Amino acid sequence: METDAGLDGFLSESHAYEAEISRANRDAFDIARRINRECHSLLFNKAEVHNRDGQAMLVAALFLRALQHYQASILLLSKGLVASGRVAIRAELEAVFAIRAVADSEQNYRAFVNDHLHERLELIKKARQHPEYPMMQRLLDAVSDEDFARLKEQVKRAGAVNKLTTKVLSERAGLHPLYVSVYRLLSGAVHSGARELDAYLILDADGEVREIDYATGLHEVSDLLLTAGDFILLGSDAVCRQFEITSFAEPRRELSAAIVAGMENSPED
Repeated sequence: METDAGLDGFLSESHAYEAEISRANRDAFDIARRINRECHSLLFNKAEVHNRDGQAMLVAALFLRALQHYQASILLLSKGLVASGRVAIRAELEAVFAIRAVADSEQNYRAFVNDHLHERLELIKKARQHPEYPMMQRLLDAVSDEDFARLKEQVKRAGAVNKLTTKVLSERAGLHPLYVSVYRLLSGAVHSGARELDAYLILDADGEVREIDYATGLHEVSDLLLTAGDFILLGSDAVCRQFEITSFAEPRRELSAAIVAGMENSPED
């Protein structure tokens, strides 16, 4: 069964979905690009990152990672890759949890760094046990015995730490309601549950599969774009606090208002 996009699927240079997606969601894409530009300006033109301030450096790096996930979601949704776009937005939200938690206190910053040390040590141990994949072997090649010993010493000095789960980060970020609602909804695309996969099958009146819907969820594009924009602005709030930036307040209000207006005028299913 050949798709409308041909046998290359979404790897085609262009396909029938793209023009319709762009036309139907023009306002949402315009808002997304405005938010992207303003957030880049915030990070690269307004935030002054000093290399002796570890907390500030981490906040900046996390915001950049969130921005990249945000851009990925825009690109994926523009192609009609809705499930993959939802995955990118979930990753963006995780980064936003971390940004806000780390920026909130020195304690959270230290906990985040120590948790990373433990995670890195465990990953290297697992790579030593299962080096079959090239990426795992490259990890091992990049870590000398001296590096491994140094990492074990760092972990030992850090002492026992409670696992800094996404749930805990969301709580420390002041965004736990998003974790138990939108984050869980977006997680369905990550785990490929049965209900998620039902969307690909178009049934006839007798319940028989009539055809496969290659590009599902296109009606979600506008809402997903606006939701992703709202998340990155939540991250920008932490950046502004960390670097004591006040000049972003007005653009922030304007962009938030545009998101609210966009959600109110979002196309119906």
